[in-house]
Amino acid sequence: MRLATWNIGSALGQDIYKNVEYIVQNIEKNLVDVLCLQEVVTSGDATNFIDELQRRLSFKYSRFYELSSAHLEDSTMMGIAVLSRYSIEESFEGLSNWFILCYKVL
Repeated sequence: MRLATWNIGSALGQDIYKNVEYIVQNIEKNLVDVLCLQEVVTSGDATNFIDELQRRLSFKYSRFYELSSAHLEDSTMMGIAVLSRYSIEESFEGLSNWFILCYKVL
C-alpha cells in the first residue's frame, strides 16, 4: 500500500481545475493508494474540490474534517481529508483542540 500526504493549501491558488489536474497527475504517477491532505479549503470554488479529486482518482472512500479558519482569509475554513482506494473501517478525532485522525484501512 502506498500512502502520500500533501499540504495543498497553496495549491488552490488561481485555477482550481488546473490544480486538480496537477494533483491527479502526481498521485497517479506515484501509484498512491491512500492520500492524506492538509489545508483543504472549504469555501468558494474549493467546496467541490475533494469530490472532484475523489472522482478523478477513482478513490471510493473518503473522510473530511473541517478544523479551523484559514490563515489566509478569516471567512474561509480549512480542514483535512483522507482519500482511499480501500474501505475506511473507522475514524475518530480527539485530544481537545488538537485533532487526530486514525484510520483502520481494510
